[in-house]
Amino acid sequence: MQLEFDADASPNAMAACIEQNGVALIRGCYPVALIAQIAAACDAYFAAQDAAVARGEQPPNRFRTIPLEAIAVEGVPAHSLLVTELVRAVAGACIGTAKPAAKRQSYVRCSHPTAPDLRLPYHQDGRVLLGGDLVNCWIPLVDCGREIPGLEVVVARVPGLEPTLPGEPQANYFRAGGMEIDPDDVQRRYGPDRLWHPEFRAGDALIFLGTTIHRTHVAPGMSGGRLSIDLRLTR
Repeated sequence: MQLEFDADASPNAMAACIEQNGVALIRGCYPVALIAQIAAACDAYFAAQDAAVARGEQPPNRFRTIPLEAIAVEGVPAHSLLVTELVRAVAGACIGTAKPAAKRQSYVRCSHPTAPDLRLPYHQDGRVLLGGDLVNCWIPLVDCGREIPGLEVVVARVPGLEPTLPGEPQANYFRAGGMEIDPDDVQRRYGPDRLWHPEFRAGDALIFLGTTIHRTHVAPGMSGGRLSIDLRLTR
């Protein structure tokens, strides 16, 4: 089963993989220099925000997220740099449009193995962001998946939204909001052979459907935070 593609591979082949398996990994989708510029802009944003928190001017950013529309490189919005011809072709083929648009609910996100709100459980973006077909172009801003958290996906075309656990107010955001899928159910229904957590390099892109089940991948010995982008595309 081929799940990984070089950036010069056929967009139709990538889209066909996503249609069958729910996900495809594009190696070297973006120039490393561009990803580094975006990461630097995100670091500057968080630094300014943390300084404002220290001055008592705003509350802490509990979820360590940034609206992608707030990030730019040399005055150019990051989302316009990331929706490349390749990404547009692959996403468009998956959701049936020639011009997929970046959804406003696209974010830069920080993940950390020790912070519950920064360690996402199994969920589907289609439940979090209701309304129409959806493709997520997940973009790590650093190498990840070995020493720092990566992403785990269920390699399967899931036709709709899965049942979720009851909400628990004291749990993390996804469990509290009734969006977490029971990990035991995931293991039982799909088995370990369908749980994929590749190692990523800055510049890679993991494209998956709004119904694809995924979570933060954390393994023993991992430490430190990871920045990534959820670039969500719709009709």
